[in-house]
Amino acid sequence: MNLPRTEKLLSKRIRPRLKPIHGAPDLLPFINVFFLLLLFFMIGSSFVPVSGIPVNLPEAASVSTYSVKKYIVTLDRNGRIYFNDA
Repeated sequence: MNLPRTEKLLSKRIRPRLKPIHGAPDLLPFINVFFLLLLFFMIGSSFVPVSGIPVNLPEAASVSTYSVKKYIVTLDRNGRIYFNDA
């Protein structure tokens, strides 16, 4: 039987032949890294503040005192609500 020999021939025909690719290297990853670094440094750099319109803010004549009032709300077992213990 010549079966093993035919298998060798078939395997040689079916097997793709790999040839080295000659050409320029792919520049897309380098361009991506360049733009990412450019974006990083643009965001991280200090920006010159934009001058705005000067505004004179009003000043208070006196400081007002604010009094804090305490309120007590109580709920008993029967569901009645008491406000300030009344």
